[in-house]
Amino acid sequence: MPVLFIHGGGDNAYAFDSELVQRLRAALPHVPIAFPRVEGLEKIEWHETFQQLSQTLAATTPDTIVVAHSIGGAAVLKVLSTIDRLAIRNLVVLAAPYKADDSHWGNDDFTFPSDFAERLKPLLITMYHSRDDEVIPVEDALVYAKKLPCATVRILDGYGHQFVKTLDFLADDVNARLRAAAKTAWRV
Repeated sequence: MPVLFIHGGGDNAYAFDSELVQRLRAALPHVPIAFPRVEGLEKIEWHETFQQLSQTLAATTPDTIVVAHSIGGAAVLKVLSTIDRLAIRNLVVLAAPYKADDSHWGNDDFTFPSDFAERLKPLLITMYHSRDDEVIPVEDALVYAKKLPCATVRILDGYGHQFVKTLDFLADDVNARLRAAAKTAWRV
């Protein structure tokens, strides 16, 4: 499974993000994209989210590119910073809230320790956020840029929370990662 897309959270988040996934599939017609429903994310219930995400992420292979949106991105970061030995090396996060224990969101079950970055160093992480995001302020991405030095943070204009413009930037990112993985596999 080359791409695993994790949706955002809240009522009907899976259905809401399905349009985003459809547009990504159109931009990457030859790349299989798995899009599982994570019931815990729709309920904003951490224990169920953790159980489902842990199982889903454990089933990936090292060449899987995980793309996660909104609170789904923060949840993936929490899982990856708390569980050892997951095969994931490539992560793309779209419009994630900064949910560490020093954030403006307050503490809840989705909160992770502010030193989470230490456990994520082996990952290739790119984060995208739009300046005009009406749900998650762009300042959250700027905090990630400071706290997560192993990540590349790219700020876009005019995409909103659902990345309503073309997804060429994301398709280019995924294709570059797939090419890099193919070169590495060829050398082995």
